[in-house]
Amino acid sequence: MSPAIATIVAVLLGYGLGCFSTGYHVSQRWGGIDPRGVGTGSSGARNVGRLVGRWGFAATVAGDLGKGALAPVVATWVGADAWGVAAAAVAVVVGHVWPAPLGFRGGRGLTPALGAILVVAWPIATVTCVVAAVLVKVVRRATWAALVAVGLSPVVSIVSGQPAPVVAATGAIVVIVTVSHWPYAVAMAQALTGHLAGRRLPAGEGVDHR
Repeated sequence: MSPAIATIVAVLLGYGLGCFSTGYHVSQRWGGIDPRGVGTGSSGARNVGRLVGRWGFAATVAGDLGKGALAPVVATWVGADAWGVAAAAVAVVVGHVWPAPLGFRGGRGLTPALGAILVVAWPIATVTCVVAAVLVKVVRRATWAALVAVGLSPVVSIVSGQPAPVVAATGAIVVIVTVSHWPYAVAMAQALTGHLAGRRLPAGEGVDHR
């Protein structure tokens, strides 16, 4: 199989993996609920956890993290080169956020993004997790902390001398995750601006980040 064909296969398989919405299936099986029509309207882990409990949350995190990690591994199995593996990592996040079988309405991509980055470049994922943990302690807003931490991944890739496919993959993933979180990101930026001006941050985050 030529590198070009392998890349196409890897991207299609990556998107297909992403389209398996763990949260949707967990909610349907355990609660008979479509999470996209309840709560935050997302099939992500936090919304599923609110609907069917902590085991639903755990199962959704595990499934989304796993499929994110599996996509670049499968790309390697089919013979894709470094660019093909990077493309598969991006494709699984695209599939998670915009799954065709569910009318292009899925989760918001952070968990599969982390899974994909763990395989493509685990040091970057490690730095991302550490930064997120520190920010959560400082700002006490998990979504904001995770967005900032993931947003730094392309910078970390460049500074640490990662190859071009890794830099491109992390950059593309950041764009996708930012777009999927855009209403929340704008609201949170406004809240933070108010906080700096002396007003308190809102008690709830309001948007599922998974």
